[in-house]
Amino acid sequence: MMGIATIAAALASLFIGILLGAALQAGWSIVDMAESAKQWQTLIAAVITIVVTVIGLLLAWKSAKQQLRINVVGREEDRIERSLAGLKDAAALLANVSLAIAPKRAVAFAGGILDDLIDRKSEQHIEQAIAAKIPNADNNIQQRVCELFRELYWRSSTAQATAKQVEQLRQIYKEPNEFSLSDQNKIKEELAEARVANELAHRKAREAISKVKKLEDEFDAKIQRWATRLPKLRKEIDIFFAD
Repeated sequence: MMGIATIAAALASLFIGILLGAALQAGWSIVDMAESAKQWQTLIAAVITIVVTVIGLLLAWKSAKQQLRINVVGREEDRIERSLAGLKDAAALLANVSLAIAPKRAVAFAGGILDDLIDRKSEQHIEQAIAAKIPNADNNIQQRVCELFRELYWRSSTAQATAKQVEQLRQIYKEPNEFSLSDQNKIKEELAEARVANELAHRKAREAISKVKKLEDEFDAKIQRWATRLPKLRKEIDIFFAD
């Protein structure tokens, strides 16, 4: 209110000064100006009241706008603080997955390696193991990591199964004398098909492995954005309450 009164007084002084200046330019005497002031005092008071009211409304609007803004900023700060820890945990888990299975590429990485990385117990659902491994991560992050792990388990299992089938057919094909010519040709065809399936399974497994790094990079980029954004939000909040 003191700020409004000060501004109103300044504007009133300016208004009166303008009137005095105009009166002096017109050649009015002090007596004439005093008589005119009595006649115009109601108008002057009304003008001052309007000015005070308008300024008050503007200041109230500005204060309300600032309060709404700081509420939004405060909620965003809370959201980032809650999510940042979980996002870091998820990125760290994916980095460990990359280190553990990327060098082994496809068939060499087994479900046991993935189980160890998420401390998965026997018969435990993947969702439960992931939730226990990265409890600070929100549902969306946990779900995306779960989907990736499910694909890794599936691709690994398929690659290993097709590799085993190829090896079995190769062993059979090494003993051609035990089979008729037609059976030998059939085994040869099955072996060729198994090798194609195995190559496809390995390619799909490599693609799944590449998704680990891609998701890790996405999380790391978001961590960097949030880490840059958070100090700015805190500074804005500090400035608001300091005023």
